[in-house]
Amino acid sequence: MYSVVRLDEEHFITRYLNISGSISGYNDVTQKVGASRLVTTSMGKPVVTSWQFGLGRVVSLSTDNGRFWSGEACAWDY
Repeated sequence: MYSVVRLDEEHFITRYLNISGSISGYNDVTQKVGASRLVTTSMGKPVVTSWQFGLGRVVSLSTDNGRFWSGEACAWDY
């Protein structure tokens, strides 16, 4: 199990996000240059990252869809 940590407390996605949980797995990814790490594992592996693409915004979730690894992450409270 990997505990998750909110890194960016000022980003509009994570500003009021209360994270207290863990995941049992993640995709081992490298964040895009210029992206913001919003949530990571306790070892610093990115779980939620965001960046801009043209006029839009992109968010990446690097755990699964909630069936296997993400476990308690599906219960994050806003």
